[in-house]
Amino acid sequence: MMLLGMLGGALFAAIPAFLKAHMNTNEILTSLMLVYVAQLFLDWLVRGPWRNPQGMNFPETRTFGADAILPEMLASGRTHWGFAFAIIAAVLVWFMMRYTLKGFEITVLGQSERAGRFAGFSSRRMIWFSMLFSGALAGARRYFGSERRHAAAASGDLARLRIHRYHRRVPRPAQSARESWPPVSSWR
Repeated sequence: MMLLGMLGGALFAAIPAFLKAHMNTNEILTSLMLVYVAQLFLDWLVRGPWRNPQGMNFPETRTFGADAILPEMLASGRTHWGFAFAIIAAVLVWFMMRYTLKGFEITVLGQSERAGRFAGFSSRRMIWFSMLFSGALAGARRYFGSERRHAAAASGDLARLRIHRYHRRVPRPAQSARESWPPVSSWR
């Protein structure tokens, strides 16, 4: 599943890579606009073909089986082995950027495209490599972020669920009548 997530992320990142390498569009703008396309596509999948029939009309997918969920790192259940993957991936990317020719090529082309051309580096190949590599890492992160319960959930519903679950208001003692509004009983 992780490899398919990385493949999906790389394929999605290929769109702004193609537009940047062959049409010289701004990759920041195109990738930001593609976020909306991805959200709408995910929303369509979750409300359509991937909808959980036992989901009581809530837009979510079926839950993963026990064999598809990463084991927990700590007994408290607060983190799983995706955290270790993130640390290892960060160290490997640092090593690549610091000690390999590909990292040197990325650094040179990032600082001065003209100097990179004189050194014989291809900016088109570098655009493709960096976009596909970062898309693959983003796809792996999406796998590790969603594997806990569902393959996908509608983005707005998921955000509301996370806000409700993790960001509960903690009532504090009021200093004056103005600071006590809204009443503590309405904070539930």
